[in-house]
Formats: sequence, structure tokens, C-alpha cells
Amino acid sequence: RQLNPEVTPPQLRAALVETAIDVTGYRAAPGVDDVSGHGLIDATAAMIYVAENFGAVVEGLEAPNTLVFDFLGEDTEGEEPVPVPDAQGWTPEFPGGFTGPNFELETGTYRVRNPDTVNTLGWLKSPELLASSVDIDPATPPLAIAGGSGPEIIYRAIWQVDSDAASSTDTPTFRMRASSHRFEESHLLSITSGEIGGISPAAGSVREYRQYFQLPATRNRFHLYFDMVSVDPWDAAGVGIGLQEVHLQAFHRGALTGQRLEQPLTIFANNSRGWQPRSGAPLASAGAQVTSDGLRLGPAASADETAFRFWGSPEANPGVHLEVNRLYEAVFSITSDAPAAQRSQLPTFRLRANDSSNQMAVVLDVNSPGTGANVPAAGEKKTYRIFFESIPEIVGNPVNFSFDYLFVPEMGNDPDLEVTLESMVVRSYVPPL
Repeated sequence: RQLNPEVTPPQLRAALVETAIDVTGYRAAPGVDDVSGHGLIDATAAMIYVAENFGAVVEGLEAPNTLVFDFLGEDTEGEEPVPVPDAQGWTPEFPGGFTGPNFELETGTYRVRNPDTVNTLGWLKSPELLASSVDIDPATPPLAIAGGSGPEIIYRAIWQVDSDAASSTDTPTFRMRASSHRFEESHLLSITSGEIGGISPAAGSVREYRQYFQLPATRNRFHLYFDMVSVDPWDAAGVGIGLQEVHLQAFHRGALTGQRLEQPLTIFANNSRGWQPRSGAPLASAGAQVTSDGLRLGPAASADETAFRFWGSPEANPGVHLEVNRLYEAVFSITSDAPAAQRSQLPTFRLRANDSSNQMAVVLDVNSPGTGANVPAAGEKKTYRIFFESIPEIVGNPVNFSFDYLFVPEMGNDPDLEVTLESMVVRSYVPPL
């Protein structure tokens, strides 16, 4: 009743009955029976039922503003969706040096198809999006979604994806990205089939993935990307991944409830706290040491070779185990030794949260091209956040975190610069319905 004071008694009864947990066993038969009735009340499921079927009115909180890309078409007078193939401003792209996938705008789906089993990479790029405080007006490019930048505004992209793979374990890796202007910060949610194939869609199924992210305070223009990556021999050639809908929402942090500290503040001061440095063979390595400030990475071993190294959190006891229907926020404090005039030459660093076996990897790439204003310079500390949400298939798995360093000679980075992780904290919330 608090969620929607306008619901009627029959509607409330329907919400309780339709979501009840059946009770079976001694004297209790499957389904409705004289002993246990419809079963046990599931309060959370009943609230979701009310919100989805009758709407929600939460005092003091506004519903999130939503921008929808719907490749299925619009409902017409209560009939089935009209099949209107429409790219809606999304364009296909792929980088040089890789095999490009096939892009097919089908009825109801923008499909990306894998032509081979190795070295395939390509993506769909949304129209430019503008974070602003004005109402959504798709007729005025760039598309505007009410929101903004800064720590109080959180974006949620809801991706509806299908596949024509015979098995979910045959579905190639696909990634959903939100990138600010010129990739200074790129938020990535990577879905791999691997051992836990249940998180990937297979033929006849549509899966929904929620990606949460924030924009840098200095950026209010961004794009969404839907990537397909095939680098492993078990990715079946000819398989297509279909993007059906994308819902982009912006809401205030105040819409999150139930904040609690899952993991105490971890300060790395002459103590690795169980984190271990690891290399990324066959790439060249880089320096890694525990200092009085924290966990340091760099310099690169060579100015002529791509170098990759990272600190990984303890695998046996990382301190965070996923719970159902919770949103997690990992906050990293980063410093560097780059002079302010040289911050645009800082190597890329990445902050990652992976569930078991990298099945759902949340990554934040922080790059320094252009002004480099979003990377730290000597004497300043910057805070970066990554968000990840639990899904039933991976609840209970440990979450491993990592702090990565990537030096690429062609990017104009300075191989002698170092980056330091000084502290990290993990919080969890109940996301808005």
C-alpha cells in the first residue's frame, strides 16, 4: 500500500497470490490446497508485481527519466508490436586489424553476427547522448536524457539481448559500454559464456542486463556501445547476438536505499592486504610495489613494448559475496606521479570487479588523451566508482577486484609514470524498482 496507495483490495490480493511461494510436503499438495492455501507471501516479489502491473508512487522520489531505443516497434491500439526495423541512430563500427562481424537490422532486432571463431570485434554505436536537466526531446540532437554529471547522478542502461546460439555456452562474448567523450572514461559490462553459460542468452530466450555508471564531472556527452568479441575457438561461427531494446535511465543517488558497508575501508599503506601483483603474459610487464602510499604500478619495463600488470584482490576471501537484488559500489582512490603538465601522458589504468571466473566483468577504463583532466596528477587524489548488480545465477560467488596498468607505446604515454591505488571501499544498496 505504501508503494502505491491507489491499489484496490483485489489488486493487492492478486499481487500476493500470483507471487506466493508454493508449500508442499506433509498434508500440503502442490498448488493451492486446504492446508497451506496459495503458499508463503513473498514481500519483495509482491512489491515488484505491484510496481510492474499497477505502478509505484514513492513519496519524495521521482521516477527515473527514461530514454528508450526499441527495435521492436510501437504498440498499436493494444495489438502486438508493429515490426518496424529502425536503426534509431545506431551505427555499426569495427576497428582495423580484426575481422568485422556482420550487422543485420532485422525485424525487431539489431543483430551482430560472428563470421569466424577468432579475432572478431565490432560494435553498434548509439547516437550522441547529452546529460542535461531538460526533458527528453528526441527531435533535438544530441538526444537528451534528464540527469547530469557528478556523484549524485547515476545512470542505468537496461539491455535486452537474445541469441540464436544452440546453447548459451556457444554465445560469443558481448560487451555493453558507456563511454564519455573520446573514451576518457569507458564503463564496460562484459558477458562471457564460459563455465556458467546460464548468464548468456541462447536460442528462444531473451536476457536482460543492467549496467550502472556515472559520468565524470567534466563530461556531459557520451555514447552507448554494444560490442561483440570472438577470440576463443569455442565461440561458434555464424552465431548472432540480437539487441532488442535499450532503456537508459537517470536517477538521483537518493533513489537508492538500504546503504550499508559490506567491506571496511581498505587502506594500502605499507600493506598489500592480501592483494597480489600479476602479469599479463605474453605482454611485457611493469613495476609493482607496496609503498607508504599504497599499491603502485609502473614504470613500464620498456618504452617500445606494450606492458600490462595488475594488483588482484585475495581470491580465497575477497570479502564480498553477492546477494540477490543488490547494487554494489566499489570506490577507488587513485594518485599518480605525473606532473600536471604531463597528466595527458599517464598510461591507461582500469578498475575491475569480476564475479566467479570473469563471467560478468565490470570494468572502468580511465584514459588520458586530450586534456587528461580526468586522471590524477602529482599531489592530488581522485576517486573513481564502479557499479555492479547481482543476478540469481551468480549469487553467492566471491567477487574479485583488480587494479590494472596498461602501457601502449603508440598512445603517447610516458613509460616512466606510475599510478597508485591508495584505498578502496565497497558499499551495497537496494536499487530502485
